[in-house]
Amino acid sequence: MTVFAGRIDPVLDVQGHTGVDDDRSYADEVAQRGAVDGSTATGNGTSDNISAPVSNVQTATIAGASFTAGMIGKFVTVASATNGANNGTFLVTAVPSGTSISYVNASGVIEASTSATYDIYAPYSIGDDIDFIASDRKAIKGTANHTSAIPTYERPTAVGTDVDANLTNIAGKTLDAKAWISTRKFENQAVAATNLVVTLSDAGNMQHADATDRTGIPIQDGADAANLESCYTEIINPDTGQALEVDGKARGSIDCDAGGTDVLPADGDTVVLDDGVNSAVTFEFDTNASVTETATLRAVDISAAADDDDVRDALIEAITTAPTLDISAYSGGAGLVTLVNNLGGVAGNVAITEDVTDVDFTVTGMTGGLATTGQRIYGFTQAGSSTEPNSVEVKFYSIAHGAPISTANAYTWESVQPTTIDIFFPYRERLDNTDENAFRTMLVHGIVGDAALSQQVSDLLTAVGISGGDDDLSGVLTNLTNYFVFSGLDTDPSVVEVLNEINEQIGDRDYSGAVLSDGQTITASLQALSNAIAGSSVTRIIERLSAAVPKNTAHTLPGANTYTVDGTYNGLNMDVFWRKQLRDPGPNTVESNDYAETSTTQITPYELIKAGDSINFMIRQ
Repeated sequence: MTVFAGRIDPVLDVQGHTGVDDDRSYADEVAQRGAVDGSTATGNGTSDNISAPVSNVQTATIAGASFTAGMIGKFVTVASATNGANNGTFLVTAVPSGTSISYVNASGVIEASTSATYDIYAPYSIGDDIDFIASDRKAIKGTANHTSAIPTYERPTAVGTDVDANLTNIAGKTLDAKAWISTRKFENQAVAATNLVVTLSDAGNMQHADATDRTGIPIQDGADAANLESCYTEIINPDTGQALEVDGKARGSIDCDAGGTDVLPADGDTVVLDDGVNSAVTFEFDTNASVTETATLRAVDISAAADDDDVRDALIEAITTAPTLDISAYSGGAGLVTLVNNLGGVAGNVAITEDVTDVDFTVTGMTGGLATTGQRIYGFTQAGSSTEPNSVEVKFYSIAHGAPISTANAYTWESVQPTTIDIFFPYRERLDNTDENAFRTMLVHGIVGDAALSQQVSDLLTAVGISGGDDDLSGVLTNLTNYFVFSGLDTDPSVVEVLNEINEQIGDRDYSGAVLSDGQTITASLQALSNAIAGSSVTRIIERLSAAVPKNTAHTLPGANTYTVDGTYNGLNMDVFWRKQLRDPGPNTVESNDYAETSTTQITPYELIKAGDSINFMIRQ
């Protein structure tokens, strides 16, 4: 038997294989080299000892151990002994008692007290390898035991047909077990107002996924009905490369010349517009400046109008300047006023009413306002009436920003949207059949995948001091309590609100006093203060008394120096120190006053100032 580095040379012993533990776990097989039946004894007390070898046999006594006769013929590993000669792996020859064990170690030495550790190991047998091979096979198969059948899988091109998961089938082509969805692009697809769907046609390239063959285009009205993530499409404006949003704004028009003749409205004729939120506004045609305007009654001055274009322009001017109406007006060509509700939403779907004598004066709308204003426009692939592999339908939906796809709303194409779109649609492919460029994408959720653009957005967020998803400055501003500039902000301030607040707080102020002037900028005010400070002076006079100054006796400042007496006795223009203390002026000795400001040349101390003391006079001018 050769012992080296804590490991034991194999002893061929087929008797160690019982045939019972064939399906032990891999961890169990590794533990075969570990303690038998969990028996591990550790010597860690001063009463434990290791004896000197007798006939090459050494004995260790370990308090609290539980050695048994069944350990004879196994191996013990001794570690952490004080003397290195006692460390190693040795054959167990006897178990004198439950707390002592004998083993072959001819080189050992006595240790009366030791903290060595002892672990009992089983001898190696070929049965261990047999058990290990069985467990290893079980682990490779991933089955309950090593005799179980080889697992199977299905290919997405032949659902329902089992394929053995053996090395022959998986070697070099494991990707045939998984289908992945890549993105394909359909460019310049024509679309028109009122469309609910568009049909993409490309003979032989529009295979639909089904229950048996999962490859092709996932369709929400087929095998992928519950898997909306696999069916959605990106819809991009090819002119801008950007995603599209629901306009959702009610629109209308006023035609001042529907009949093609230049007939002008009469004085007093009216048109009424309503944005659905504010009060309706009446527009009265006026030829003689007789209309007295209010917020809801506006004059349309046509006193100088010569044709329908003049009437159109007068209407646009009146609508644009109406203070409470949230409807924009634009020229739509000859005599035509185009109207757009700025607020968006279904509330803007309010009919235009008119009371104009000329029948050639007509109004249309307001209509087209949608509750989904501002939502992103997406599509979902569906079979619909389209055949495969030649065509597939894309049905339009809109989804609120950041909302789950499951909340999508059916969408009807608006007339204000582009008439040509690019569609990025899904296509499921088996990985081993996938082109190497299949997963290359130029767009991510409708934003051009441009590293420079991404960096610019990141720089902008950093410059503002916010993170992605923030839509105001709440949480990033400090000094929000009273008397700070930002104390007047609301709970969700924008950058503009913050700038306006700063401007208001440090802008034009109402100053009092001779130094600062109203209307100065903060820079000018600081400069004025600096000039005033620079123009002031402090004269320090130190007088060392050759004779004492009795209390309540006026004392004249040395050197004919003068100061301005402050009638409130707060020492405004001169500080006086003696005996290394700043003294308090006052009219009497109460409240700890120290002296009186007697005159511009004298002070009167209320206590004796001894000869040899120093008086410091700090005179401010």
